[in-house]
Amino acid sequence: MSLQRGRSATSALSGNFELTLETEGILSLPFEAVTQLGLVSGDLLSLEPGCACLRFEIYHQFLADNWHAVPPENRWLCVMQFLSRPLTALGRSGALPIPRDVFPLARGEKVVLQVMDWGLSHQMLLARTQWD
Repeated sequence: MSLQRGRSATSALSGNFELTLETEGILSLPFEAVTQLGLVSGDLLSLEPGCACLRFEIYHQFLADNWHAVPPENRWLCVMQFLSRPLTALGRSGALPIPRDVFPLARGEKVVLQVMDWGLSHQMLLARTQWD
């Protein structure tokens, strides 16, 4: 199955997806989220772990942001900041590997994926529904 870019980076999308992990360390993104975010296999995402959630930033949307609003001397700093975070790439059928040392995910674990508009792009947050 070949995925094509869906909506543009400025399309409105927000919502919550309750998911149960089928494979340890693999987040299977819902097809609706993949297509509406315009993601395709191989797309790069940065990972920013917090104490209670994991934030994703989509590289092609990051590049499509309003760079004219960023002073020229700060543009490279923004790119370096993005690339300095742990990275992952979207696999076939929406499989997104999450390194254990970044945000451990166990098989059978229940999580909520929140997708929200963030300026000219979107942000995704992953949170556990239960804590040990």
